[in-house]
Amino acid sequence: MGSLIINTLKDIIIKKAFSKELAKINKNFFNLKQELFIRNALVVQYNSICKKNERAVAEHPKYSYGAAVDLALLNNNKVQNRIEFKYQYPRGLRCSEVHKELLKDTNYPKSTSSDYCTDFILVIHERSEKINSFSDAGISPIYINWNDKFTSDYNGLLEFEKKINREFIKETISIKCKKPYKNTYHFIFYNFCKNA
Repeated sequence: MGSLIINTLKDIIIKKAFSKELAKINKNFFNLKQELFIRNALVVQYNSICKKNERAVAEHPKYSYGAAVDLALLNNNKVQNRIEFKYQYPRGLRCSEVHKELLKDTNYPKSTSSDYCTDFILVIHERSEKINSFSDAGISPIYINWNDKFTSDYNGLLEFEKKINREFIKETISIKCKKPYKNTYHFIFYNFCKNA
């Protein structure tokens, strides 16, 4: 599925070093949504192992109206993959407002641009233990009540996917972290078919 350079991104995610990085992010930023921290960690690790002519760049390309693609993978200075990257908790997928936000990144607008995203990565953060008791200086983890057991047939995810107006191939990579509490990050890759 997808290009060889996006497969490099997947290879990074399944390595133990990235699992340790996720544990560090979760330990230090348990009270924040972790989208930018995870994306930036992927950029750093990708650029440390990629071939000389390849590179990952956050917030690129930028458009004249100020918006930018979350993550671009370049080969010979040409964008090969334009990736929108989002982070959510399982129960967040039950909210129609969350669906609307996610669909802004997955669906073609009525005036389709050829430089629209080629891939979408949705990270679902499932916190497996009761985390109410986990706090640092009285600061609670964010969105405790949005936690839930997550599976690939989770109803909120299926409802979201029905609303995507492009053909896609999906692959999920799940990474378990035990610190500072048990949790699982589900990286769901959507590769949009070029002829869709």
